Amino acid sequence: MPGTRIQQDLPIGYAMMTIGLVGLGNFGKRHLEAWCRLGYGDRLWIAEPNQTKWVEATRRGIPGSRVADSLAVIAEHVDAVDIVTPTDQHATLCQEALELGKDVLVEKPMTMTSSQARALAELAQARGRVLQVGYYYRCHPISLRLKEALRSGRFGRVRYLTGNFYGFKRARTDVGVTYTDGIHFLDVFNWLLDSPPVDVYAVCRDHFKRGLEDFSVVLLTYPDGVVAKVESGYIQPGR
Repeated sequence: MPGTRIQQDLPIGYAMMTIGLVGLGNFGKRHLEAWCRLGYGDRLWIAEPNQTKWVEATRRGIPGSRVADSLAVIAEHVDAVDIVTPTDQHATLCQEALELGKDVLVEKPMTMTSSQARALAELAQARGRVLQVGYYYRCHPISLRLKEALRSGRFGRVRYLTGNFYGFKRARTDVGVTYTDGIHFLDVFNWLLDSPPVDVYAVCRDHFKRGLEDFSVVLLTYPDGVVAKVESGYIQPGR
């Protein structure tokens, strides 16, 4: 609900950042709601080229003076930028924000290609800025407890990891199911094992004939021999 806030216990002397939200699409609206619930509504600027979507900001009490059609217009007013746009725009917008000296949170997937991601990581390091991808599964209490248990050795040696991600939602139009859903498990597995895989094999299928995979099975092998499987799909058994 508009105006609903979550109480925050901030350290003495801590100043809340001013946030620039770029994108008011389906997921951008969720980020807008989250920022307002966290108490950032009065410190939020919004960039959205489609002015018909500005009504979402109005509903949350964001004045028109803090809504614009581009990142360039709001950049001077914000400390950090939250990018929630179609994936093919991420690389350009992240680069723009970093070059403007802003910390960046970008929704997953970070970029369309690994070379774009590497270039942005290098730019962030060179500029001394934060570049964070929205892999929020790492922050889930269950994930944090599991990580602690693995580090303590309470579960013994890890041999196999598996994750199934079945999406009961409409298929995205910018990336396939691996990149939008399966990627969460791929990131969590790397994080839990503190290592990227040394070998990856995947099978993808485009049953909907959209030019984007709607089903995939990814097998990963890690340096110490751990095997992981990630299965993702928009197609469910039954109707």
